[in-house]
Amino acid sequence: MGKARILTASAGAGKTYQLAYKYVSDVIERPWFYRHILAVTFTNKATEEMKSRILGEINDLARGEQTSYLKDLLRDFPQFDARDIRDRAAEARSLILHDYSRFTVLTIDKFFQRIIRAFLKELNLDLNYNIEIETDTVLDRSIDQLIESIATDEALKKWLIGYARERIEENAKWDIRDNIRKLGKELFNEIADEVGPTVSKEEIEAKMKQATERNYAIEQKMIGVARKAQAIMASRGLTASDFKSASASFAQYFDKVAANGFVEPSARARKAVAADDEWYAAKSPRKADILAVMGELRPLLAELCQIYDKNLRRYNATRLFRETFRGYALLKDLYSKIADDCEKESTVLLSQTKSILSEFIEKNDAPFIYEKVGNRYEHFMIDEFQDTSHKEWNNFLPLLRNSLAQSEHTPVLIVGDVKQSIYRWRGGDWQILSQGVAEGLGEENIVSKSLVENRRSLPLIVQFNNAMIGRAVENDSFAIRTMLDQAVTEDKISREEANRLSSLMTDAYRGHSQTPLRQCKHEGFISITRYGLDRNDEKNSTPPIIECIERVLSAGYHPSDIMVLTRNNIDGKRISTVLLDYTGSEAARFRFDVITQDALTISYDPVTGFIIACMRLAINPKDDLSRLTMNKYLAERDVERTFDAELSDEETEFFSQMRATSPEVAFEQIVMRYNLDKRAEAVAYIQALHELVATFYTNRVADIPLFLRWWDERGYETDLSSQENSQAIEVSTIHKAKGLERKVVIIPYCNWSMEPRAGANVRIVWADSNDSDFEGLGPIPLRYKNDMADSDFSADFYNERVNNHIDNINLLYVALTRAKEQLHIMYPASCDKNSVGALIDSAIIVNDNEAELPHNEAESNRAIKGRVEVADNCQRIEFGEFMPPDPYGFDRKKDRAERLILTDYPTRDTSSQLRLRLPSQRYFEEGDEVRLSPRNFGVAMHKSFEQATSIEDIYNAIENMRRNALLSDEESDHLRELIEKAMQNPTIAEWFNGEWQEVRNESNIIVPDGAMYRPDRVMISDERTVVVDYKFGMEQTTAHTRQIARYCKLLREMGYRNVEGHIWYIALNKVESITA
Repeated sequence: MGKARILTASAGAGKTYQLAYKYVSDVIERPWFYRHILAVTFTNKATEEMKSRILGEINDLARGEQTSYLKDLLRDFPQFDARDIRDRAAEARSLILHDYSRFTVLTIDKFFQRIIRAFLKELNLDLNYNIEIETDTVLDRSIDQLIESIATDEALKKWLIGYARERIEENAKWDIRDNIRKLGKELFNEIADEVGPTVSKEEIEAKMKQATERNYAIEQKMIGVARKAQAIMASRGLTASDFKSASASFAQYFDKVAANGFVEPSARARKAVAADDEWYAAKSPRKADILAVMGELRPLLAELCQIYDKNLRRYNATRLFRETFRGYALLKDLYSKIADDCEKESTVLLSQTKSILSEFIEKNDAPFIYEKVGNRYEHFMIDEFQDTSHKEWNNFLPLLRNSLAQSEHTPVLIVGDVKQSIYRWRGGDWQILSQGVAEGLGEENIVSKSLVENRRSLPLIVQFNNAMIGRAVENDSFAIRTMLDQAVTEDKISREEANRLSSLMTDAYRGHSQTPLRQCKHEGFISITRYGLDRNDEKNSTPPIIECIERVLSAGYHPSDIMVLTRNNIDGKRISTVLLDYTGSEAARFRFDVITQDALTISYDPVTGFIIACMRLAINPKDDLSRLTMNKYLAERDVERTFDAELSDEETEFFSQMRATSPEVAFEQIVMRYNLDKRAEAVAYIQALHELVATFYTNRVADIPLFLRWWDERGYETDLSSQENSQAIEVSTIHKAKGLERKVVIIPYCNWSMEPRAGANVRIVWADSNDSDFEGLGPIPLRYKNDMADSDFSADFYNERVNNHIDNINLLYVALTRAKEQLHIMYPASCDKNSVGALIDSAIIVNDNEAELPHNEAESNRAIKGRVEVADNCQRIEFGEFMPPDPYGFDRKKDRAERLILTDYPTRDTSSQLRLRLPSQRYFEEGDEVRLSPRNFGVAMHKSFEQATSIEDIYNAIENMRRNALLSDEESDHLRELIEKAMQNPTIAEWFNGEWQEVRNESNIIVPDGAMYRPDRVMISDERTVVVDYKFGMEQTTAHTRQIARYCKLLREMGYRNVEGHIWYIALNKVESITA
């Protein structure tokens, strides 16, 4: 039986070295063994880094270079000398390069996709299926389809109307799409297989109705008691203000309950139940009247407090679930629509791959499944294991068990760090690393080792991080224990659960301190800036990042040595804008580029809006908003153009000719006509938009309207990516920076909240419905809010709260440990008490112009001494000496790299050139028949019919698509054949004979209740009206029949005579007629 080796590697401990060394040593021992090694990481960037590291080291060994790997290999393989290792490395290099597809270093998602592609037939997946990453697009499309289903599903219609009515009654938006969308995103998490009701909507509604009625009864009971108290006071001419504290008296509680029902008793109200001194002031003129009613009012006050306390948990539970129960009941319906959409579009959601594989593994022999992929994997290396989800672990577990059973060595290497677990929102669970591996593989089969030496950072940086993280964990753990102890006292959580939660953070950070290995003539530098000391002083009311960067660059650092880290993209965009404004100003002392990781989007620069506006004008020349956008852009760039100028005849003709082109050709023509290619400052955005258009166009049969629709839905959010160079400062979120390092790290907004998010982006918590009025529903979704603490779901509340604190301490740990030589932390002086900034504040002791960062009690290291300066509305605390960069940290390869900056973006008209077409064809069809994929077949056919009144219009549309490379010659011929075959049917031929008085394609029918219907084609003559709906799939359903019947009914109600309906199943060459 083999062993699984677990390396717990803190930041900068050299885990990449360990992973690469394990791979290299395996192939040095057996050069052909690379075919049987699977290395898995969690990001594409980490995959490329690992591949480069492995191949680079093998190449260096093959060339006979003296590397650190050679020394370790000679130690581990005493039977080999240096020449043996060189020869074996050369052999392994040759084998890998000539058999590269079996050099398996993959992301975990790519590995699962590879397995799925090996079992397409068994999984009933289309041969030409695509992986869909943009789940928001699928979700929006499926929500629209769900809502459109009300035309044929009366039960669903009733439910959705009830949903909208409740929203209106609560003074919220009546459009329920946003609410369904927020909850629907949960379907793309790992719980997708388990979410959604196990009972009917009617049963859920009955439970909610019963619970709501109980809440209403409680409210009415409290109102009745309060009004009785009001009547007693009125009998003596008393008001609430006559009691002690006047407008703040306890008696105000009676008025609030009488007006609102279920209201929490104030502290004064609770005190007045037992204490006389809350009733009247010593010199009150109404003392006698108050004493006269005290005996009657006190029992009523006590009764109100008792009713509130007794029913609070159930009352809040009902209110919490009432916010989400209708969306929850729709999840199964929505998931069904998503599945239908994926089947229709021949796609598999990336989030589904783990579930598909998990289900398949349960029904088959795991080793056989993995072997069919092409390799019989025997050795495994899994990186960043703390981010592994339960489903990912369960998919790997049978394979790892089999590997251990087949080996006598150490075939499994698992590397992770629980302190860097920052992807819980994506399903990652660090407790799999701390507990799950041993449980799954067996304690006796585990060999664990911790890497405690830090090779990345200078000594003072390591010591600071040891102390700061230690103090932050100590202080926050104390706050958590205090909170949980109070919750136990108030019977909100069990003592057992409180003990479990209170130990999570301390267990995760036990032994977190590292020993610095790197040596330099200076120890490193840390600055902490608390800005905005005086709120009335505008100076440095925001992070003084420009001053910090100027100071760093003046010391001799390159821009590429600097990384700016933010908690989210909003802060990242704010900082990126500040840096871009600075470097573009005449007063700038330094010039640099800005690389963003999801901080800036393509739509940030006005040039993008101008190009999109031009495309819109090509489709609709009367689009006034796009015309104004175009005019504004040109006028601001010294083109003689008024803001409200009309399009010239030349421009009208230009846009008219563009209408029939592809999005890529349209882009090129716009750039050339308006000389956008000469705008140096916009080159990055023009290039990014061009790449986006080209990618969109090569992935589907697309025209300008389809691209614009996608742009409005998702495209405008696409990130602006940039290439690294020595003159670029990188701005990144902390999540994206994991695994990266820089000489200088700046954290300008180090004050994110420790608490879970509230408001628009509130986290959804899946709470246990047992011991509530909703028992039997399984996990139910609730919006996280403080009311959960006083509800039947209090255990879920505290579990989420504690884990969120751990998440945010982990984010701080990841951010601080990216720095190699300098670390700059900034946060507002008035930061929230529950923020990371407050934790940093509490860790540092400031005494006049001196500062000290003590280690916590568990650490033996000395305290770190610093100095304090107050200037420019900031307090600056500095540790260490500010020095130039470490000359031994000089990256010669990077500094030798040439920097190429584009000052223009050359382009030309390619509309007449031969172009490569990739994905629209299905390359693996049996025989020689030319076929489009189902998705592209539907798009092409619909495009053919959308403006057609006659058969000639259809053929012209097909020819137009062929001319503009939307269809190949073979595909256009194939469509013509299908149309000609269809026209042999007299019914279909009549629809396109050109003799109808009026033809309406895709015209809306709006009914009095606001609902909208859109039949594909309506043909009108004096004697009759014909409505047709096109269906491009291979499936016939009763829903299609109900839909066309609905169209017919609406047209009759509008006064049309002799209405008949038809469904044309185009792929089946079949017409279903409805005359009733």
